[in-house]
This record gives sequence, C-alpha cells and structure tokens, in this order.
Amino acid sequence: MGAASGTKTSRYENFTRMPGALTVFALEVVFSQPASELFAGKYEAVRLAVQARAKRMVDQLNARPNASGKKSFRKLALLRSIVEPKSSSAPTYRS
Repeated sequence: MGAASGTKTSRYENFTRMPGALTVFALEVVFSQPASELFAGKYEAVRLAVQARAKRMVDQLNARPNASGKKSFRKLALLRSIVEPKSSSAPTYRS
C-alpha cells in the first residue's frame, strides 16, 4: 500500500484509522472487492446520513410555494431517488 511499515495497514485492519481515497482504491484492486463491502460499516453510516440529508432537502423543497419549476422538479426527482432507492444502493463490480 506504499507505507514504510505495517503500522498503517494494521490500523486499517483494526479499524483505528480510515484510509484515504487512493488507498481505498488500491484495496479494491488487491482484494477484488468494492469499497462498500470492504468498509461496510462506514459505507452504511454514510449512506444513511446522505439519505437523511436528501429527505430533509425534499421536505424543504416541497414546503416552498414556488417549487413547481423544471429545475425544482429535477432536484426533487434526484433527491427522491436517493431517499427511496429502487434497487441495491451499493455499486456492483464485475470481476
């Protein structure tokens, strides 16, 4: 992973340190698994936080009296797709 010692790797394995984006991509390659599976707990926490924020934004947009424009409609559609995903929210990878 490019570290001078095994200390960083050990911290990743023990969940005491979260790797940066480039290291996460490297780990995907090494283990042939998506980051959403390698770091399932973190992924789930982020997914839930994003969905909660999207839900608040939907509520705010719906409360606006002038939320009937094309731009607002597109925003609402995107936000609703985040709040109410139709299929698995985790990305799929081909091996």
